[in-house]
Amino acid sequence: MASKGETKNKKRFAASKVAKIRRKSGGKFTVRQSRGPHSASDSIPLAVAIRDLVGAANNIREVKSILNEGKVFVDGRPVKDRRLPVGFMDVISFPSINKYYRVLYDEKGRLIPKEIEAKGSTFKLCKIKNKTAATKNRVQLNLHDGKNIFYDKKCSTGDVLKLELPSLKVLGVYPLIEGSIAYVTGGKHAGEIAVIKSIMGGTMMRRPLAVLEKDGTEFETRKDYVFVLGVKEPAIKL
Repeated sequence: MASKGETKNKKRFAASKVAKIRRKSGGKFTVRQSRGPHSASDSIPLAVAIRDLVGAANNIREVKSILNEGKVFVDGRPVKDRRLPVGFMDVISFPSINKYYRVLYDEKGRLIPKEIEAKGSTFKLCKIKNKTAATKNRVQLNLHDGKNIFYDKKCSTGDVLKLELPSLKVLGVYPLIEGSIAYVTGGKHAGEIAVIKSIMGGTMMRRPLAVLEKDGTEFETRKDYVFVLGVKEPAIKL
């Protein structure tokens, strides 16, 4: 029998751990993410964010109607794909009702949209995951949300860029160094904001770690979980 293509549904109990949805009620299935800028394990479908988390629609039919009318923007661009994966630091905007949200982690490591002011929707923070050499001696930065941009000024893997939306113009660079303010994106300290005290290199038996301090108490977490928000103060309101 011929393949019918990719299924558009997923059983609720099999949904990603970062999805804040009811798994034993509300129906057997939920929306499956399409292929996009975020991996399935680190994102939620746009329809779930609109219907279940923001509450801008009561059902999928209403979600489709809102999207088809061009009333939803992600990172400053109109979106019509209800299965688009949205992840950490993405900005979801509803200009027609003057509502704006930034996707963050809660204390249980789940993705939730946090309402922000309109001026906060004009930029986002992106972590540099990798740097690659391009033609004409240019450097391409590969960012945590799947974006790739050219940027020739000094920066390192792990640093965070402040990008203007939707142009992706670099407005600032926040280095991964001691004294910077960071947001923890995973582990038992997910969702916490702390100051970086030191960075420890990895070994053959463990990954690199970071020591952070919050309210006079120090704790360790994986370096991969550290997302810099700023140097003296956070670049976003939390």
